[in-house]
Parts: sequence; C-alpha cells; structure tokens
Amino acid sequence: MNACRSLRGTQLTWQVPRMLWSICCAACVAFAGCAGIGQSLRVNSTVLVKVPIDAPIPAGTAGGWEFRHMLEAPRDLERRGEWYVAWSNNKPLHVGGLFPFWPKLFSRAPEIASATYQAFGAYPVLIEPNRTFGRIASKQPPEPKPGQPVPCQYGNGVKLVINTVPAAAWPDNRGPDPSNPGGFVIDPMWYLDDKHSQLAAARDHFERPGEGIIIGHVDNGLDARHPAAPFRLQRGDSYANAVGLLDYAQKRSRHEPAPRPLPPEQTGATHGLGTAGILAGSWTSIDDQTVHGRHIKAYDGWLGGAPFATVVPIRVAPWVFSIGTAELAYAIDYASRVRHADVITMSHGGAPTEAWVDAVNAAYERGTALFAAEGDFFSAMPDPLPPNGIIIPASPMYPAAFRRVLGVTGVTADYHSYGRNTLGRFLKSPTALLQWMSRGSYGADGTSTVVFRPSKKPDESQTWRQGQLRPYPIAAYSPNIPWLSIRHTSQGQFADGVDLDGSGTSAATPQVAAAAALWLEKHREEFTPQEWHHWQKAEAVYYALLKSADRRGRLEPDKYLGAGLLRARDALGLNYSSIKRAKRPPGYFTPQNVPKGSLWFEKTGNDYFDGARSFLSLFGLQTLHHVAITDRADLKQRPNKTENQVVALQRLYYNMMLLRKWHGGSIPRKEEESIYWRRAGQKAGAAELHVLAQRSRNKDRPGVSQ
Repeated sequence: MNACRSLRGTQLTWQVPRMLWSICCAACVAFAGCAGIGQSLRVNSTVLVKVPIDAPIPAGTAGGWEFRHMLEAPRDLERRGEWYVAWSNNKPLHVGGLFPFWPKLFSRAPEIASATYQAFGAYPVLIEPNRTFGRIASKQPPEPKPGQPVPCQYGNGVKLVINTVPAAAWPDNRGPDPSNPGGFVIDPMWYLDDKHSQLAAARDHFERPGEGIIIGHVDNGLDARHPAAPFRLQRGDSYANAVGLLDYAQKRSRHEPAPRPLPPEQTGATHGLGTAGILAGSWTSIDDQTVHGRHIKAYDGWLGGAPFATVVPIRVAPWVFSIGTAELAYAIDYASRVRHADVITMSHGGAPTEAWVDAVNAAYERGTALFAAEGDFFSAMPDPLPPNGIIIPASPMYPAAFRRVLGVTGVTADYHSYGRNTLGRFLKSPTALLQWMSRGSYGADGTSTVVFRPSKKPDESQTWRQGQLRPYPIAAYSPNIPWLSIRHTSQGQFADGVDLDGSGTSAATPQVAAAAALWLEKHREEFTPQEWHHWQKAEAVYYALLKSADRRGRLEPDKYLGAGLLRARDALGLNYSSIKRAKRPPGYFTPQNVPKGSLWFEKTGNDYFDGARSFLSLFGLQTLHHVAITDRADLKQRPNKTENQVVALQRLYYNMMLLRKWHGGSIPRKEEESIYWRRAGQKAGAAELHVLAQRSRNKDRPGVSQ
C-alpha cells in the first residue's frame, strides 16, 4: 500500500505492521457483520472523471470509453466542472475492490484523458477510483396486507400494531401509571413533547406542517406500501434509485436488455421506511395496551415531524454504509440540483471521495441544508469511563463530518449522551448486550477518538469565522422511538407495524431535518429570491437550530452532545432578519480569542478531502500528526485554456498523486507540491513519448488506423 509512505525528510509518518493490518481486516469483517453492511463491500470498480466544462453534457462516447453525467461541481473558477462515471466496454478497467490499484489507473490515464478530450473538448482535471454497488438487484417484496384505517380530516390514517417494545438497555421515558399504582406507562411518542424535541409544538404552529418544502430522503430505499409512510412521497422515479442505475447504463451501452431500476419506494427497504416515518409519517393511531408486560399509552396524531413536506426518496445503497461510491455523490446532486430540495436528510454515511466533496459544496451553495447521521459504533466501556480507544468507526462518518453538513448525534430520553451507557443497564438486561454496546458516534467535524493519537480540536478556521458552536453536531432523541415496520406473522405480512425501539443516529437525523423544514416554512418570505437559492438559506437553518439548542446549562459545546439538544419550537422564534445581523464582531480574527458559546452567521469555508477523511481514518490508520488545512498540498483544478496535452497530463497526474495519498490516509504538505509536480511532469513526458512511439509503429504497419 501507498497509504503510509511519504517523501523523505518532509513528513513524520509510520508504516502499518502486517499484524495491525490483520487486526484491521478482522475488525472490518466484524463491523460489516454486526452492522449488516457486508454486501456494501462487494463492489465493482469504474472510474470517476471530472471535466472542466461550463455546463453538463448528459453523455459521451470516445475511444472505446463511455461517459455518463453524475453531478455538477461548484460553479466558481477554481472548482468548476462536471463529474462523469466512465467505463470501457472494449478493455474494462479493474482497479481492485476495497483499496484501488493505483498503478493501473496511472497507466491508463493518458487513454482516459484522450477519450475525455474527444468526447467533451477538454482534458480531465481529476480521475478517481469509484467503487459502485454491483450485482445487487432490488426486488419488490410480496404485497403485505394494509393496516386498519382510522379516520382523519386529511384522509385515512392507519392503526399501528406494536411489533417491538422499547429496548431495556436504554431509557424509554416511562412514567407513573395512574391506572396501576406502582406500575409505569410508556408514551410511544415521548420524543415529540416539550421536554424533548418540541416537534409536536412546532407542528402546531402550522395548519399543514412542512407544506411547500422539499426534502430529499437519501437512504437505502423504503417500503411505501405502509399506509403510514409520508403521503406526499414522490413515487415512480427510477432515476432516484442510484443502485443499479450504472449497471443499467452499462448494459444499454452494450445494447444488452436491461430493466430500469425499481423506484426507491418499491424496494421494500426497512431502514428507509423507519427514517421516512420519523421525518414525515402520516396520521397514525396506537391503542392503549399492554405488550410484553409494558403498558403503552394510546396515541392519535401525526407520526412525522413535517407530514406535509414533499419527500423525494433517493436510494444510494443496499445497506446504510458507503465506501467511496458514486451513488451518494449522485444522490446529493440529484436531490439538490435536479429535484430542488430545500433540505436533505441522510441517515447514511461512510468514507468520502473528492466527488462527495464537490457534491456537498455545490448543494450548500445552492441553499440546500444538509443533515447527516454521525454514525454508530460499538463500545464495551461503561459510564463513567469514556468510550475512547480503538472503536469502529473512530470518527464521525461522512458526509456528517463535512463542515457544510450539520451532523446529528443522539441523546437519550433522560438527556444523557447516546455515546455512553451505564453498566447497571446492561446488568438488568444481559441479553441486550449488542443494544447496550451500540452507541451514537460523537465529536466535532474531523475529530477522532483513537487512543494512540491526541484528539484534534475542531477546524480553527471555521471556529474563528463562525464561532465555537458551528463545527459541532446537534443532538436529537434516540433510542426507543417509533420506527415503522412490516409485520410478519403466520397469516402473512401486514403493513401496519411499528417498532418502539428505533435507534441509532439514523433515528435522530430525520427529527432535525423535519425541524429544519418547519423553520423554512415559517420564514421563507423573509428571504429574497437570490438568498433562497444560495448558501444563506442553508446557513440560516443551521444557525437557528444550533442557537436554540439546549446545552443543559453550559455555554460551550459538549464532546458527546455536540452543540446541544434539538428544540424545534424555540428555533421557530429566531427569524432570518435577526440571524443576518449575527455577524462576527470586529476583533475576533484568531481562534485564540473566540468567545465561549459563540455562533456567528457567515458562509462556511469550502469542504475538502484529504487523508484525514479517508476510509483508513475511520479506523484511525493515518498519519499520526495533524496537517493544518493551510499547510496541506492542494489540487490544481483550474487548467489554462492554451495548455497542451503534456501539461494537461502533468496536471492530471499531479492531482492523481495527491488523491492516491489521501485515499491511503497520508496528508502531503505544501512544501511537497513542487516534488509532486516534477514527478507528474516526468510521467506526462513518458506518456507522450509512448503515444508518439505507438503512432510511429502504426504508421509503419499497413492497414492500421491512427
């Protein structure tokens, strides 16, 4: 691996011993098995190509290569361009599975660059390996029987049948049972009340909560046959199922028969059904009943936080984890640029690529507010011992850990960190070991919990620009909240189930996205048309949610609870005109004098990708030191229109060298840029000589076209 090499004398790095790699691989297998994401690691390889053109061209074909448009990069001069997924039908490119085989990519870079120029009139500035989900076809499951309807002024709701009771290893907000002295009763919708998220009170401000707001629901699909699924769910869009879309395009390019992917809502996914219900679930009814010894209080009302929002489902993976796949970048672009989403909720995460970075930056600059789950990890450390050490993942997942995305962590019903748990809870319920060990990831953007490296502070450039709170996630309530499900009985399947043990930061994220939709609905008239479609909208939403968050009497953010606990109704009270006035005061130009608990309204700096944002970083396997963003080597993405093929190849090779280091967990410094540039020039010259020699040989061979 090139993961931990560095240029001599310029960087203190370390080599990963073979035994440590073995441990890492074993941990990967265990992690994949526990989280149900094993299939997301069996992937096919294609290549991602960024072309510096001004407008998207849907497709291109040249030199045996096929190009299909994937996403639009930010529009500024330094980063503008269009991303394409590319493949060769004549000579397929295989660059490995989990770890890309970079030498093969380098050897075929001139071929790819030449084909790109022929197809689009410009040489690529980036070529990045892409691992895309393959051979995983979504099949529509058998039709379940619908649930029993209940009357509602907006149309029929559904009577939910409790499938699973709350997990004993975590708080369930039980209270005294008036009808049974000494007993207790559980409110299934406890997280909506004024003591917790305030989503119920925030909804009551509107006759039709969420109306006029578009939410992109990025997940693994859902089963929309459940009658409590969002009733303004957009249906029938096969282009919104990114899993299988590339396979469909590849088969079509070879003139092979290929069915379109199923629309996301027809894939039967249970994870996406649960998160969609929390986000915008329809009117529901739960009877007062006793289930497995638990007295469950009756409920009649809305399930979701923003039930009148338009929900655009986009399927990005068979599971809840992605490692450098094009699907997630495509989904962010599709939701933001194509479907004009005001909010995107992502109970999904993994390891990013440069394409993810461009997708996030472009969406933010269009005004799309992005919310993502920090991820879940396993820890055997009971409270009060902090869950530090070699945990998986070792840092917040991406895209939640990006600066322009607001990460969401978890807080329990009794206001404690979801990242910690008491040993006493486990001893009361020893059969719930896995539930007790599963925790919500925590930490500010880019921070890590690895024991052998000091924890990094949040990005100082963001702190002094936007205040102490901005780099931190917001906490919403989990676990033991309602999670829509399909009941399986001896009589068949029934689309009326609900599990009361919904958990993970996956369950917390749609709560925050729903609160964001309500805030936008109330304050949209305060924005100018230009502001509504630019970063001001996204940043104003982040500010309102973070400023109103409950910090439990603290000024500063908490390591585990982030910037505070969601308070949706309190956020509605912050209007856009007051937020705009919350500028950084004069004099705060260095991180050292940023006040405690400060939050200022200012554009977040560009997000970026480097070794600290690689797959290896999730396991803590990267350089031991921290390279500040101001000191790391940068990509060169702005070509000169007059540059020739050799210079274009030099730029491409230089960028690929950096990407190879970053994907491998290393972070080259600015002082190494000239060395990489010189090496890239040598590779470009050798490639040009090879092309000239090949042309000369072809010229001497009759019948060979050039």
